[in-house]
Amino acid sequence: FMVADGWSGTVTPSKTGYGFFPVDRSYNEISAHFSDQTFEATLNEYTLTVNPDGSGTVSKAPDWSNYTYGTWVSLTATADSGWNFVNWTGDLTGSDNHQSIEMDGNKTVEAHFAEVSYTLSVTNSPAGTGSVAKDPDLASYGEGTEVALTATGATGYGFDYWGGDLSGSTNPETLKMDGNKSVTAYFVEDQYELLVD
Repeated sequence: FMVADGWSGTVTPSKTGYGFFPVDRSYNEISAHFSDQTFEATLNEYTLTVNPDGSGTVSKAPDWSNYTYGTWVSLTATADSGWNFVNWTGDLTGSDNHQSIEMDGNKTVEAHFAEVSYTLSVTNSPAGTGSVAKDPDLASYGEGTEVALTATGATGYGFDYWGGDLSGSTNPETLKMDGNKSVTAYFVEDQYELLVD
């Protein structure tokens, strides 16, 4: 490269992804022609920051502290037990837990995880003959949560047995949430014996 007399400016590489090392060279109103100016350009290096949101991990392949321009990095999000991978945000989008990203600049990626939750539906049969209390009484439950169910008969009725995702006649009874559950409490009309002497 030749720098002309009186020229001012900064010499930078014209090829994408390259930079002069150690730095781009600047000139300010030089007083003479500078011939045979030599500059050594190298591929730029960038960082990839991965931030998990929730309970899970992200693996990088290759797993380096810096990546040269144009390197493709494979990212795999793995949820911890009781959690699911949801999606990527930042410089990567989509809901596929295995994706690749090209390093053409510094990149930041967030991997979002959500806790697995299940619903518990409780009914009584026949209708109006009793009720079932849940402890804890929540709209949804995390993986492995134990819920205590207590059946109470209405006036003139008593608890008989459980149906659906719970069986037996133990009352109260505990149900472990490892999926969406539906339980029915069956009640029978109280029977009395009349002895006449």
